[in-house]
Formats: sequence, structure tokens, C-alpha cells
Amino acid sequence: MSLSLSPVAPREPVLSTPSTPGVPASPGAAVSPGVFAAAWAGARRRWFIAGLVGLIVGAGAAAAYYTQTPQKYTVATTLQIADLDPLIVQRENLNQELDYRRTQAARIRSRQVLLKALENKKVADSAMLRDRPDPAGWLETELKSVGLDGGQIRVSLTGENPEELALILNAVNAAYLSQVVGAEEIQRRARMDELDKVLATSEDRIRKLKTELRGMPQARTDNPVVLLMQQTLLQRYLNLQQELGTVESQLRSERARLAVLKGQPSSDALMAVGGGLSVGVASSVQTQLIPPDVLAEALAADPDVKAAADKAQQLRTGLEQSVREGTIQLGSDVYNRKLADVKTADEQLESIKTQQRDVVVKRLRNGSLRLTVADRAAIEANIRVLEHRQINLQKEVDDAWAKTQTIGLESFEVELKKDAITAAESFMRNLQAEKERLSIELQTYKPRVSVASPAEAFAARPAASAVTASVALGIAGFVLGFLGVGYLESRRRRLVYSQDVAQVMNLRVIGDLPLVPGLESEPLTAVWSGQFGIAGSLLVEAVNDIRTMLLAGASGQAPQVIMVTSAAQGEGKTTLACLLALSLAQVGKRVLLVDGDLRNPGVTERLNLPPAAGLGEVLRGEARPAGVIGGVPGTPLAVMTAGRPCTTLIRGLSVDRVRAAMAELREQFDYIVVDCCPTPLYDGLVIGACSDAVLLVVRSGYSEEPVVREACERMLAARVPLIGGVVNGLPSGRGWLRYPYAVQPPLPAQLPADAAAD
Repeated sequence: MSLSLSPVAPREPVLSTPSTPGVPASPGAAVSPGVFAAAWAGARRRWFIAGLVGLIVGAGAAAAYYTQTPQKYTVATTLQIADLDPLIVQRENLNQELDYRRTQAARIRSRQVLLKALENKKVADSAMLRDRPDPAGWLETELKSVGLDGGQIRVSLTGENPEELALILNAVNAAYLSQVVGAEEIQRRARMDELDKVLATSEDRIRKLKTELRGMPQARTDNPVVLLMQQTLLQRYLNLQQELGTVESQLRSERARLAVLKGQPSSDALMAVGGGLSVGVASSVQTQLIPPDVLAEALAADPDVKAAADKAQQLRTGLEQSVREGTIQLGSDVYNRKLADVKTADEQLESIKTQQRDVVVKRLRNGSLRLTVADRAAIEANIRVLEHRQINLQKEVDDAWAKTQTIGLESFEVELKKDAITAAESFMRNLQAEKERLSIELQTYKPRVSVASPAEAFAARPAASAVTASVALGIAGFVLGFLGVGYLESRRRRLVYSQDVAQVMNLRVIGDLPLVPGLESEPLTAVWSGQFGIAGSLLVEAVNDIRTMLLAGASGQAPQVIMVTSAAQGEGKTTLACLLALSLAQVGKRVLLVDGDLRNPGVTERLNLPPAAGLGEVLRGEARPAGVIGGVPGTPLAVMTAGRPCTTLIRGLSVDRVRAAMAELREQFDYIVVDCCPTPLYDGLVIGACSDAVLLVVRSGYSEEPVVREACERMLAARVPLIGGVVNGLPSGRGWLRYPYAVQPPLPAQLPADAAAD
């Protein structure tokens, strides 16, 4: 694609912002990322100043908040939990230790402890608590207690007065040690008193059993035959006794049924009363006819009542057996719980009996109503059989008891007494062992929890919330200052990249010049000497690229008079004009460099030339152009300086006078490069109107869009042939073309002359 070097037609510059990432956009852009993006991009361009301002603002905000806001402090105290005495109990495992630590940390904040601490008049009258409706509740919320490694508990409180904080914490510690830690010793002594009472009761019982045992006849029970006979007779006696009980129960049931049947009104009588006898009355009559023993037996046989009775009996039997074996101690918590379970089971049994009474009565009444005359006869016959059986069984039971007495039943009672004494002694030994252990605890007792470090006001440290707020405010101040500088920078709308000039100002970018450190203090002819390294080589390549684009115009005819200008001072127009003239001179063309900046000339300084007459004298008619043209030592470049400055000349400068001077110079040189003053000035527009092409130099990060836009508008209004812009001062690392020259080896000396020529 060819580049047209024809003058730009007069039109309004497009004031859009660049789409380059990181460059802010102005409101006229097609895409507006917003104020934040613009401020961020501006801060990146002025990162040092923005960072410095941000640090100052952030540090000031943090310091102001920290010093002006009422400071809060945190005072802490530490409690130490000692290990258990190995004489008393084995070492706790880790879970038990953690549970104990958490429990004690929670008990420190209990209302009981806090109310005890508030009994201290100084604590209650402190400024932190005296105006609060519920000081204990406030303390329960604000007080922090945390378990630490090493068996420690850290208790802390935050407020504005370190002295009051230390006072409150020490009072809480004292209340905790008295209400919680001190209560452990009281509980041990109360337990010791209970053990003494139970031991005294056990000793009395054993003494009584031994007295009864001494009063019983001592039968010989070491003969195995006698023991076997005793066991056999006793077992037979028990079986007969059980059978007799069964027969008697059946006999009572049959007699009750017969009594109910005999007391039942006949069916004719029921028909006579008809509807006059209500169901309730009939039910009452039938209930009254059921004997109490029959009703009790029927209730005992009910499944629900029987299940509840079995459960109560099992609980009672288990408790008695545990006490007898010594696994449960009288008066202990376990004993009281099991005794409460037995009472609960008895209450449930009575409740179920009450509920099932009507059901059993109805069942008995329905059964009796179904009896017939034949059934009554059968019952009477069955009663006679049961009575006869009862008499016979009673005789057998009496005979078995007599035989058992003759063999010596007393030996069984003796053994039972001995077993009871053995169980009681075992239980007493367990009580004595527990009493001995508890006695050791009381003798060696030391509070397990003690104060490791009391609360002290001078050890107060700033609360984490105040430090965090200060840091957060400092960060916010830094961000605000940083982005504030970026926002101010974005309001100035500086042009940074070549895309800015191409898109924002709608100008062709003829070339980019890299930043070369140290170039301002050296003559520009030193660029070709290689002393600036890779940066100097890149600058030469960039200038040659601009030269090529100027010489390869789309119209096929390169401009002869080229003016280099800028929108403001210090943007690098003199540097570009000198380098471009030197580059054109290197291609064998007759090139003249004219210092057209009659206000602030700089060509002589940049090329290290002595002051001499120049363009000013030519325009005033004091000299001919050929008489004021000099040269640059070591180069084919011709130079016309600005000459002696004259305010009158600048005010009276006209296009005709400048064009006449340029016409004579056009005949002598192939190219004329004019370094002109910034174009918003009058003399710059006059010289630009007499030029074939004008290049506008824009300095990266320095030139401001409004200023450049004004310069473009003035040049377009004056019909100055502005063909494009050149961005000066870009960083050297922004993708510049690095295509090094290859070093060719020298030709061998023995080659023929014609081969070397080839």
C-alpha cells in the first residue's frame, strides 16, 4: 500500500481517544472505558508521581485516623492448667485435655463468675460498666477466652482505658478462681463426708449380720452326701410349694367365676326392667359383683400390666445386685439415677393398672354373661377337684418341709448369711479405697488452674480493629491519591503512542523515533558514530525510514521544502529536522537545513555550530541567501542559521517575503528542511504556507491532545500542507525492528582481480 504525501484537505480533526490497551479514552471515542480506566492509564504514565502522592495521602490518612480516632486497646491475661497428679489419676489423653480446656474457657465467661466479679465496687463503678443496663451481659459478649497450646487459656478484653480493662480482667480471674476452681475442693470434702456416712452404715450392717450368724446353729455342711440330700429335698419342697400356689390360684379364680355367675340377674329379670335399666347401671352392677381378688388376679394377668411389672422388677433386682456386688455405691450419682428409674417404672405400672382396670372389668363381665347352667356345673365340679388337690398338696408340702428340717435347713441360712457378709465386706473395701484416694487428693490438693500472667495496663496493645482500620484507610488513601493523579493526568489527555496520533488526531504517522538517553547533551552528528549503541542505531533506522517515506510519495514527486514543527516547545522538532537533513544529505542530494525558528533558534546548538548571519538577515534584506549558507563539518549538509533575532521582523513577516527567499533556495538545493517554531504561532504558519510538506512532531507522554488539536486546526485553517506526524521519544523496547547486519569475511588475497570485481 503506497503512502500519499499530498497535503491534507481542510477538515475538522477527529478528537477520539486511542484504543491502545492501557491508554485512556476521551468522551469523543467510539469506546469509552470510563473514568476509572482513564485514571488508571494516566497513573501508569505518571507512575512515580502517582505512587509518591498515593503514599503521602495514604500515610496521612492512616496517621490521622490512628491519632484522632479514640484508640482502643486490648488487655489480656493468661491462665495455666496444670497436669493431673499421677498419684490420683493417670495422665489425660489429648481429647480429655482439650475438652477440659474448652470447658474452663467457657466457665470463665459464665454469668455466675461475672456477677461475682461485679461485686467488686471498683469494677461496678468503672466508666466501661456503670452506665450499662446489663454489665454482666455486656461482659459475657465482649470478654474473649481462648484455649492455647501448652495448657493455657488466654482471656482478653478490648476498650479505651487500659487501667479499667486490667481491673476488670483481674476481678474476673479472682471470681473464676473462687467460684469454679475453689469449688472443686469443696466438692471433694463433701464427697468425703458422704463416704464416711456410707462406711458407718456398712459397718453396722456387717456387725448385725455377724451377730445373727453367731446366733444360728452351726450345722456340718462339709459332707457332700448331706449337701446333695439337702439340695434335693429343698428343690422338691420348692416345686411342691410352687404347684400348691398354682392350684390355689386356680381355685380362687374358679370360685370367683362361680360367685359372679350366682350373683348375675336372670335373663327374665333383665327383660322385665327393659329400657328402664341403663347401660351404666348395668355396668355398675356387674362391676360390684366381681370380687376384688378376682379383679386383682385378672389385672396381674393383663399383658400390658405384666410387661410393666416385669420391667419394674428387673430394674429393682439389677440395682440390688449391683449394690450387693459393689459395682454401684450407695449415695452415688449412678445409684440415685437407677433408683429414680425404679420409681419411674413403679409409677408407670400403677398408671397402666388404672388404665386397664375398666378393660379387665369389661372382659370379666362379658365372660360371666356367657356362662350357662352347664358351665356353672362344670365350674362347681372343677372347684371340688381343685379343693381336693389343694388338700393333698398341702400335706405333701408339710411332709417335705419336715424332712428338710430333719436334714438341717439351717445350713442354707448360714451360707446365705455368710454370702451377705462377704458382699458387704467387698462393698466396704471399695468404699475404703475410694476414701483413701480422695484423702490423698485432699492432702496433695493444689488448684489445677492458676493465673500465669495477670492483666497489666502497660502491656496493653492497640486493638486489631484499630490497626486494621488504619491500614485499610491507608490503602484507600494510596489508591485515591494514585488514581487521583492518574485522573488529572487523563484530563490533560497526553498522547503516548503512535496510535494516539493516528486515531485521536486523524493524522498519518510518518514514523516513530525511539528515546536515546544522553542525546540532548551531544551534537546530533554523533548519532552516526555509534557511541549511543543500539538506541542510536534504532534512531538512525527510524530517521532513514521517514526519509524513505518522504521520497517515495504516491504522486511520484517528493516534496522539496519540508518544514518540521510541533505544537509546543520541547517536543523534539529541532532534533528531527537536523537528523532528517543529515539523512537526506547521505544519499547524495543537495540538502539545506534552515533554522526557521526566529524566536528560539536551536540548530546551531544541536549541530555544535558557531553563531552566524542567517534567515533573519535574508528576510530583512540585509544579505543574500547564498552569502549566509554554511556547512556542517564532516558532512555534505548545508546550513542556514536563524541569524540575529528581531521582533520587528517577526511581526512584519509575510508569505510573499518568505516565498521569495525560498524560491532562490529551491534553485540551489534538491531538498530544504526547515526547523520552524511551534505552529500555533504566526510566523510558523507563514513559513508552513510556503512549504511543500509539513511534519508535526508529537512527543510521547508529553504532548497534550488539546494543544496538538489546536495546532492542527490552525494549520488546516491556514492551508498549511500537513502530511503527517512523527512520534518522538518512544521507549526503545516497544517492538522496534532489530535486523542486524551480518559481518562479511574479507575476500582472500589470492583471488584474481576479476573474481573480486564480480
